[in-house]
Amino acid sequence: MIRSPYTSIPRQSQCGINHCRWGRPTHAWIPGKQEWMEFGEKMGVLYKNAFGDSREDMIEIEGLATAPAQQGKGYGTLLMLFVNAMADVQRRGVYLVTCNTHEFYQRFGYSIVQQDVLGVDNPEWKGDPVPLRIMYRKPRSFPIMAEDDKTSLP
Repeated sequence: MIRSPYTSIPRQSQCGINHCRWGRPTHAWIPGKQEWMEFGEKMGVLYKNAFGDSREDMIEIEGLATAPAQQGKGYGTLLMLFVNAMADVQRRGVYLVTCNTHEFYQRFGYSIVQQDVLGVDNPEWKGDPVPLRIMYRKPRSFPIMAEDDKTSLP
């Protein structure tokens, strides 16, 4: 889901922990109170370290996933290209949280700005620790044509 105060795209109230931990629907896990608290605490610190108080002016990509049967058809790529173009026109940065798909986002100009691991400090954690990565992409500027160059337009 894309969240932006400048677009009419609805916001979905959902935390990305399920997507981060398992990326595939074959794993079933219901986080307990302790896991959610740890996730919230770590994400708060990561966001603060990455962006300070400037997140309100950015676009957030939240929960991007493609059904396994539809993967490899370019749907995620098209969505990323659209979001990046929208952000560039609005001159706004874009951020997201991912765990195991950071290579996909790096292809579109995103870089990891903060990271941590969920479950390492929790002795009651069930399963493998989960990497949390905040990625960011600066808005790209469009070249502005000089007055002299306008004469060469058709």
